[in-house]
Amino acid sequence: MFAAALAGQAAAFIADTEAPGAGVNPEVERKFNHRALVHVNLNTDGTLWGILEPMTTAPRAWTPKDRELVLATREHLTPLAREAVRRGLAEAPAVLLVG
Repeated sequence: MFAAALAGQAAAFIADTEAPGAGVNPEVERKFNHRALVHVNLNTDGTLWGILEPMTTAPRAWTPKDRELVLATREHLTPLAREAVRRGLAEAPAVLLVG
């Protein structure tokens, strides 16, 4: 998924991390109790500024509305992430977990 981020892919919607061909390592996702996730790349002009990854503990079919919301959030967060990196506020990877 990180290669997709560097290549500029906007987002990947994974309905079930345990499904064959899901594109993730199920063993890694099991460690974090992820069963469905969205990998959202915050990138512009070939530069990756951050990654947003909403996830759930159960499989989930991502609806068109979910996709719309995630991509709108991406558009809003990307310039904020870029500015944070440029100002040195995001020198190390950060993780925010919301239950």
